[in-house]
Amino acid sequence: MRRHAGTLALLPVVALLLTGCVGSPAESAAATQPSGASAAASTSTPPVASATPSATPTTAPVALPASCEQIYSPDYLQSLQAAAGILVLNPAWTDVEGAASLGTKNAELLPLLQAKDRLDCFWDKPSGGGGVGLTTSVSLISSDEQAALITTATAEGYTCEAEERGTRCSTSHQDATASGGETQFFGGGLWIATFWVEFGPDGYTDDVVATLLS
Repeated sequence: MRRHAGTLALLPVVALLLTGCVGSPAESAAATQPSGASAAASTSTPPVASATPSATPTTAPVALPASCEQIYSPDYLQSLQAAAGILVLNPAWTDVEGAASLGTKNAELLPLLQAKDRLDCFWDKPSGGGGVGLTTSVSLISSDEQAALITTATAEGYTCEAEERGTRCSTSHQDATASGGETQFFGGGLWIATFWVEFGPDGYTDDVVATLLS
């Protein structure tokens, strides 16, 4: 997987399960459909930063990555595969558009992401979605879009913080059944959206950002 051409229609948010932001893939990162199963994958809750920065756009990349393997450094990809347990990158069932969650479930951000040309990368069970997983959706944005997205994320309750390469907006939750969250990174002409449930590898978003914007 996986390039998906976005549509301009605003699609309803589908309930799902899924690392930070991630765990931080929000340190963080991809997603699956929710179900009640729990899984043997490492969990972590992404740290939440407390600043509301202004957008600082940098040079936009020429194109989206050609494959999901290219969004990670080789060493980090190897560590993800070891930590993922029962999860695999892009199991066959996620080839069906809409079968797995994208990189956000937020009602304001999701339609904007769906309308984008994207590379969607899913860490999910080969048998289907169920209680654990992570999705990262990568798309291109202009500097004007970046500023608007940061404003939207801040208004939606994400904690946003300026970083060297852009702005990271994070949110997390813990309920009786699972922990999860999102990390939305805007910078360098990229929107790196990660949604996770019970699988939030440390340093996830840091590695993706460093790999794509190095």
